[in-house]
Amino acid sequence: MSKSKKIRAIESKLGTLDSTIPFLLKEFHGNQRLVADCIGLSPAFISRWLRQHGYVQVVQWVKQESKECEPA
Repeated sequence: MSKSKKIRAIESKLGTLDSTIPFLLKEFHGNQRLVADCIGLSPAFISRWLRQHGYVQVVQWVKQESKECEPA
């Protein structure tokens, strides 16, 4: 598969997509739209790239401690 000129230009500025996309996803808490805007690609491209490289989306529930509900 041949890389497009746009992908080659992005990789020359930011490094390989293999390192850039996962790093940015972690920085932006999994928000693919922000990653796409940052890199200059479409969210659909980011989604396809992730699937093609073996990534899966996982929803994780975390208990948030709230001070509003504390007993008096």
